[in-house]
Amino acid sequence: MSLFFLTISNQYIKVWTNSNTKGGNMSEKSFKRYYTSEEAAKYLCIKESRLRNLRYQKKGPNFYNPGGNGRPLYDRDDLDAWVKGGSPDAKE
Repeated sequence: MSLFFLTISNQYIKVWTNSNTKGGNMSEKSFKRYYTSEEAAKYLCIKESRLRNLRYQKKGPNFYNPGGNGRPLYDRDDLDAWVKGGSPDAKE
């Protein structure tokens, strides 16, 4: 039997699992919550230039521009919602 522990922070979701190995060591896996444009494009299986164009046309997934520095960040939940919303550009 494996036990799972979940911690959610602003940047990462961490999952600890208790493997049934000798000593019962805990292993940790982190899943990034916020993605840069490059990472979001890879996550959506589209080109970064296409994501940039969708952002400009206001047809892409929601994004955040913290500090107004011109480097948008995408929340993984927003990317998933955009895919499930039937976007013709994204691949599930």
